[in-house]
This record gives sequence, C-alpha cells and structure tokens, in this order.
Amino acid sequence: MILTLKDFQEKCVDFLIDATASGKEKIIVESPTGSGKTIILLAYIEKYLYMIDDAVFVWLTPGKGELEEQSLKKMEKYCPSLRVG
Repeated sequence: MILTLKDFQEKCVDFLIDATASGKEKIIVESPTGSGKTIILLAYIEKYLYMIDDAVFVWLTPGKGELEEQSLKKMEKYCPSLRVG
C-alpha cells in the first residue's frame, strides 16, 4: 500500500485479519465519515491477498451516488498492484 496507515487503522486491519482467520462469518466496522474505512478495507484486502493469493473479493456498493467510482479510484491510487475488473 502506498499510503501509511494511522495506528487505529492498522489495529482495525489486524482485527479484520484475526477475525477472518478465526472463521467469523460477519464482521462489521463502524467509523465516522472521513476516518478512512475505504483505506482500511483496501489495506485488509492487500494484506489478505498477500497471505492467500488465490482469493477473490467482490466489492458491492449499494445505494445512490458514485461510491463505487470513488472506491475504485482510491484502490487504483493506493493499491496499484491489485487487479480489478
């Protein structure tokens, strides 16, 4: 990841990795607007794919607006090595 995460973001990524490894089926991350939830998710995906390289993520963004485009632009900017389609 090109971006350096803040301490609370790193802790959240580690929490997500641990929760995934322990088999949790549902994980919810709540955080205020502008706190970097998209960046946390990108860092998690990048770290997970480093450990499990044949995994695939499907990113759904329900609702109105252009959230999917914003997310794609952040992914391309901060995680250019991730393949998207």
